[in-house]
Amino acid sequence: MAFLPIPALIAIIAPLYLTVNISSFFEPPWLVLILNMLFVTAVFFTVAYLAMRNYIATGRIRFLFSVRGVLTFGMGCPREDGK
Repeated sequence: MAFLPIPALIAIIAPLYLTVNISSFFEPPWLVLILNMLFVTAVFFTVAYLAMRNYIATGRIRFLFSVRGVLTFGMGCPREDGK
């Protein structure tokens, strides 16, 4: 049963690939910024929640400091133009 999604995805992708004009696309300049902000924020809050639960359960502050690392990573993402 685990192999069934593979032929199903191929059956869905093949007609789309043959019928959709791939040469045309629309990518607004703010799309990368918004998606990056959403995904990094989601990861940050997930790690912050896990760190808070771990700190409450064990009293160890080491894992709580990992939230700072995730926040630093999220704020340090490069801009779209690579500068």
